[in-house]
Amino acid sequence: MRVVKKKQAEQYWDIAMAIAFTCGPFGFGVPIKYACISWVAAWLAITHLLWNLEALSHVDRGIKVTFIVLLTVLLVWVSYPPIHAAYYREKSGAMSGDLETVVNDGKDHTSDPPRLQIGTSGVIFRWDKDPPVEYANYSDPIKVERVNGQVLLTMKLRDQDTGNVIVSIDKNHWMVSKALSWDKNYNDDTLEVKDAKERVILQIRVLPNAVQVQAEFQQGRGDVNGGGLIQQGYYDRKKGFKSLFIYPSELHWAEIADPKQPW
Repeated sequence: MRVVKKKQAEQYWDIAMAIAFTCGPFGFGVPIKYACISWVAAWLAITHLLWNLEALSHVDRGIKVTFIVLLTVLLVWVSYPPIHAAYYREKSGAMSGDLETVVNDGKDHTSDPPRLQIGTSGVIFRWDKDPPVEYANYSDPIKVERVNGQVLLTMKLRDQDTGNVIVSIDKNHWMVSKALSWDKNYNDDTLEVKDAKERVILQIRVLPNAVQVQAEFQQGRGDVNGGGLIQQGYYDRKKGFKSLFIYPSELHWAEIADPKQPW
């Protein structure tokens, strides 16, 4: 009798755990990766319940294992599309993130001075010799530094009409204003931002030895484009910079327009 009650208690516990871990992510709105961890825990509770069901006690262990494996494969097959879609929406909708070096050239750059390069033009500012890039009349200072071997960028880009910040980068942590930007797209090492007029006004890519930047700065409120960090042939006054990514980001998050020429 005591054994039966113990089994019933375990079953009730498995059911409670399965319900809690399945429904919890919906109630708290956690990021999708944590939701997946919660759902895996729920499935483990369910498989434990199935394994110990009295009705299946006479079934061979091998058959049980096969049954649970097949159920798991079916569950993954059914759940992957909506989970992938949710992950896409979450990533494309993010208004902040962090840039980090992805490309590995096999060299040690820990002792190299931090560098800023205008696109892929070869025009480079070195922070051990050149002064920080500043557009004192119409923008904020730009700073590049190396911390623990990582090249870090700090800068801001403002709206020409209001002077408000469209995008802010603080040591590679970026934040984009939803009110002042039309869209943005990004991946681990690259960020691109469109202003409210759908013009690409900022492109950043972090490399092991430098950070590549193209940025359009505004002269002042109501004025025309004031200048910026511009690579020849990649900029148009009406359209801004040539897009690196495909838009809208909601449908094409992290998709490069031309993989053979990512910049």
